[in-house]
Amino acid sequence: MFGVLARTPSDRSTPLPPRTALHRRLLGRMAGRALVAVPVAAALSLGLQWATDRLTLQPGGSEAAPSNAPLALLVLCAAVLSCVIGLALRQRRAPWVTDAVGVLALPALATLCLSLQLHGTRLYLGGITGAQSFRLPLLGRLTDSAALQDPLYQGVAPYFPSLWFWLGGRFANLLELPAWQAYKPWAITTIAITAAVVYLLWNLVTERRTAVLLALITTLTGFGEAATAPDSWPLMAAIAPLTVLAWKLLHTPDGWMLALLGGFLGLCGAQDTLLAGFFGFVLILLAVAARKYRSLAGIAAIAIPVSLLSWGPFALAILRGEPLESSVALHHLPEVGARLPLPMLQPTVLGALSLIGSLWILLSLRRSPQAQALGVLIGAGYAWHLLSSALLPLHTTLLPFRLEPAMRAAFAVAGVLGLLAVLRGLVGHRMLIRGNALLVGFALLVAGTVQIAQSSHEEIADQLKYAYEDPYPATGRSARDGLDPAGDLSATIARLTPGRSPADLVVLSSVDSVFAAAPYWSYLAGLPHYSNPLGRYNARTTTLDDWATCENPVALLRALRNSEFRAPDVFILRKEADGLHFAVSEEVFPAVPTIRERQIVFPERLFDAEHFDTAQAGPYLVAVRR
Repeated sequence: MFGVLARTPSDRSTPLPPRTALHRRLLGRMAGRALVAVPVAAALSLGLQWATDRLTLQPGGSEAAPSNAPLALLVLCAAVLSCVIGLALRQRRAPWVTDAVGVLALPALATLCLSLQLHGTRLYLGGITGAQSFRLPLLGRLTDSAALQDPLYQGVAPYFPSLWFWLGGRFANLLELPAWQAYKPWAITTIAITAAVVYLLWNLVTERRTAVLLALITTLTGFGEAATAPDSWPLMAAIAPLTVLAWKLLHTPDGWMLALLGGFLGLCGAQDTLLAGFFGFVLILLAVAARKYRSLAGIAAIAIPVSLLSWGPFALAILRGEPLESSVALHHLPEVGARLPLPMLQPTVLGALSLIGSLWILLSLRRSPQAQALGVLIGAGYAWHLLSSALLPLHTTLLPFRLEPAMRAAFAVAGVLGLLAVLRGLVGHRMLIRGNALLVGFALLVAGTVQIAQSSHEEIADQLKYAYEDPYPATGRSARDGLDPAGDLSATIARLTPGRSPADLVVLSSVDSVFAAAPYWSYLAGLPHYSNPLGRYNARTTTLDDWATCENPVALLRALRNSEFRAPDVFILRKEADGLHFAVSEEVFPAVPTIRERQIVFPERLFDAEHFDTAQAGPYLVAVRR
């Protein structure tokens, strides 16, 4: 398996391709392979998901009941696929075998490790809790319409980059699924496709079999917490190979490859602003280290127009002078964001790889371009963390914890390259015969893959719990038959608003499942961090306070008609002894938690039967303006 990697003593046996290999024909071949790899990986992933969803692991019982059977099957699949990968990599004269591993085995591994753990639920990791409570409405909005729109506020230019969600909307339309049901297969398919694409990207800077190993370890690092953010993982996974490519191009510029870097930076801007800023920071550091600055202008010239695919409407709104509030999206500092990530000190397989990778980078820094590029990438991650802490007196952060998946992948990749260098050195100095080196490499590959795959189950245990126990948005029941006391609020709204589609209604509700179930517009975002600055969260909250002080229903209706913002058509308020409650959040950064909840209390008399159609749904009163 490690034959091509253990046969020479020097790291220089797998150098970056010479400039001639970076000709447009190489990029053209890569694009052609990608045109095949992406649909093949997607079809394979969907087929495997279809198969795992139909497994009967608990005859006569609920497939969602707690069980270790999915974990056992995950381990089996990881062991079998890692053996297949190891055996296939022994082929030296059949590049198509290696390509098949990169395009089939890696996506299959990614798909099975996630779909088996989510067997028995239609929700993805995290359910409808936390960040998923924002991602689901965003996907729902772009499933309902292909036009770029804010997920919550009607008539407001979109603020959050949403390329992945726009593509997901087309995926949901193609399969004729509601957005909340399409989210899980779209997320898993994305992660599977990422495995194949990362293989192709690594193959731009190293030979095929090394590229498979680097793509494999990158894919494995994505099985943990990184998998909960499927919209950003593809970009995170691609940063390491593209950093190595950028380092090469700064020394031997090639216009076509610079276009690839510019396109990637633009895609980051169109999907994840933080990653765009970080990768731009990495490129600047690389340019400073190489003392080559001209290429940055070419990269930016391509990246900016691509970024405007998502940012264009918001930029135009700012130029028109539309009022806005300051964004508080960066006002978040969990404990993980306050600590420096030191994966090389963790007692895990990835921790050991990170330690080996750290040592390899330090020892190979002078002679290995790969070590130099990965060293700059990891150093940039630490600099980003420290800079974020330095910005705290300015009442903001750079959300450094969100970059940890990219850093973990870079450390792990460096660890694999370090192990290969050790094996080459042992073989080259005749301290280990080549056959034994192959055996050691094969054993490390299989054992490492299985251990990382099975340990990911523990890392995402809480997210799996939400996936199984959160209520389905359209039914009010969870996969494990738990019942939301409010039932299906969307059905209650539909009963009170006959003939009106969800996209015609503005709803005031703090219940996340409402906006995940159907593309209702929201009067107020659930958290200020998820609120578009053009939506003016604080001004809307002040308006709610004013409405709650109205003397009677007529005064309330008059205030609703005269509102600066489109007023709610539907109110969903929690009934308490002192009135109808609606919870709003106030940002108290850097306190933990960063938000403080307060209640706005509406007198129940404001929603009388003469002016509102009402219904009780569990603890909530649903009131619709006539």
